[in-house]
Amino acid sequence: MEKKAVAYIGELEPKEVYEELARYAERAGLELEKAFFEEEGGSFKELINYCLKKGIRTVLIRDLSSLGRTFKELVSRYETLITKGFKVVRVREELKEVKDRELLEILKWVLKVQRRMIIYRTKKGLERARSLGKPIGRPRKPLPKEAVLELYNKGLSVSKIAALFDVSKATLYRRLKEWGVTRRQQSNV
Repeated sequence: MEKKAVAYIGELEPKEVYEELARYAERAGLELEKAFFEEEGGSFKELINYCLKKGIRTVLIRDLSSLGRTFKELVSRYETLITKGFKVVRVREELKEVKDRELLEILKWVLKVQRRMIIYRTKKGLERARSLGKPIGRPRKPLPKEAVLELYNKGLSVSKIAALFDVSKATLYRRLKEWGVTRRQQSNV
C-alpha cells in the first residue's frame, strides 16, 4: 500500500508546480491524495485540518518559499508543520539532506538576525535624522498658550478646554506641565 501525501502550492507559484509534485510523489511511491493551492489565506489551515482528520503526515512542497509570502510567515508555517509531526518534503530544495528540526532552528536564527538588523538600521536612521535636525515622531498639535491659560485660570475644566481645542485631556495636561502650570485641586477641575 502506498503512503499518502498532500501537496501545498504557494500563492505565487505557477500551476505547473502541481504536476512537478505529482511526478515526485509517483517516483517516491506516495499517493498524492489532495493538493492545496494558497488563495486569499485559509488554504494552509485547511491543509492542517485535512491532514489531521485523514491521518496524513507527509506534505510535499516545491521549496521553502512555497510556505509563505514573507520570511516570518514561512518560518511560522514551517514550524507549525514540524511541531505537529508532519514530514515536509522539499522537492527542489538544495538542502534536502538537512533534517526538518535542524533547518527550522537555522531559519529561526536567520529570522532573529534579520529582526536585529532591521532594529539596528532603524535606530541608525533615526539618529541620522535627529543629527540633521529632522523632526521625529508624530507632529505636535498646536495649542494657543494664552487662550488655554486664560480659560484654565477662569476655572474652566480641563475636559471642556480639551474639547474646545480638539485635543485629549492627556495632551492638555502635558502642555500645562510644559508651561509650568501646576494642577488645580481636584475639586476645582
